[in-house]
Amino acid sequence: MGDSPKRGAALVKLQKIINQAGFDRRDGELADYMPMLYELVAVMDETDDAIRLWKRLGNATQIIYNQLPENNPYYPLISLLMTDVFQAPTKEELKQMERDREKTDLDELPYPLLYN
Repeated sequence: MGDSPKRGAALVKLQKIINQAGFDRRDGELADYMPMLYELVAVMDETDDAIRLWKRLGNATQIIYNQLPENNPYYPLISLLMTDVFQAPTKEELKQMERDREKTDLDELPYPLLYN
């Protein structure tokens, strides 16, 4: 999928929010692993960070929902999340997210990676 210059800092901040909430993530899960974030927002106290995370997670879920075909096995779950859990973002909020999205780095690495 690529990476962006701000993603590392965002992951560190998100990990701090996860730790402050007292939530333990499994080894190997990145802080932005969406199934884990769904669990987190379900049990977090209603802090400013939790409200912002809830809104961003709802926006990201809406973007997935908009692009997911109905015959996808995850469609019923994502549909349920958008109808019963999250408030759908407005068209303007979705446009703003698209404008704010960073271009990801998809270029080849400047050196070869060798795995044995």
